[in-house]
Amino acid sequence: MQVRALVMYTSLIAFVGLIVLEFFFPAVSTYVLFGLLGWFVASLFVYRLPVMSRTIGGSGRTGPAPAAGPSPALPSGSPALLSDLDFCLYCASPIERGVPKCPQCGRSLPPAS
Repeated sequence: MQVRALVMYTSLIAFVGLIVLEFFFPAVSTYVLFGLLGWFVASLFVYRLPVMSRTIGGSGRTGPAPAAGPSPALPSGSPALLSDLDFCLYCASPIERGVPKCPQCGRSLPPAS
């Protein structure tokens, strides 16, 4: 499970709890409304944090599994533009220019021109 899913479930439970609280205690409805609006705005930033993609209690694998078999066709475009990139086209891990294979995912990269 990713941290993002855990935060989403926790937010959903808190949202339902606040709605129930609003029915039983209407005097706090203004605070509940502003609290929900504040959480909505904060969640727009919280869900985009890099830590939200981490797994909790999984196998501990951090990157994608190496692909079995031949690499799929490269996207259309100029080979000169593709070889000037300093990251892998498939897993986006940083690489040095001119490396024939990505050290992270093991896929072949286009040759430098």
